[in-house]
Amino acid sequence: MNNLGTVEPVDRIPGVSATQEYPALRGAELPAALTEIFTRMRRDYAAALDIINDIAHHHTELFTGYASPARYLAELVRITTRKATTLITHAEQIAVAVTPTGHVAPAQLPIVRQAARAGVLDADHLEAIAEAVAAVPEWAGAENRQVVESALTHTARTSDARVVNQYGRILLARIDQDGHNPHQEDTLAEPPTNCTCAPGRTGG
Repeated sequence: MNNLGTVEPVDRIPGVSATQEYPALRGAELPAALTEIFTRMRRDYAAALDIINDIAHHHTELFTGYASPARYLAELVRITTRKATTLITHAEQIAVAVTPTGHVAPAQLPIVRQAARAGVLDADHLEAIAEAVAAVPEWAGAENRQVVESALTHTARTSDARVVNQYGRILLARIDQDGHNPHQEDTLAEPPTNCTCAPGRTGG
């Protein structure tokens, strides 16, 4: 069953022409115009992720008859299933979650969410930051994950995703300099609190 509905051709949408062109600009105005367009595209990407997350988690009736939300999304906007899966993953990383009781849980990457909605980050930036944050060792704690997220989001404001990726590896190396959990020895030294072993016997 196809739930996609009917999509009007572009030339039938009021106010939009298939041959519409960007207004003629002088050479000195072109960089600013292009930057503005890309900022708007990035804002739209973040807005699209919110809608995608809402569809995937709160409107399952929309993809009834499809193997997965990704398959539905792929057909809806004419992209590959692989791309649709990436979009759903990105959406889950920056979308806020609303529980049935109305409680709003923060996004997995709240700093990234704010920057994405401001039009600062694109999909490649988001992926580079998310990958680095996910690679922070569990023992390093939430504080270090937030430091990595904040630092890389700041870098993304002036650099491409390749630079963000490289800086992420540097930060991870600083956190995990020797691949050893510094708290492990303390943990091993602590007596077990749930031991149910019987006392050992001595003598014969």
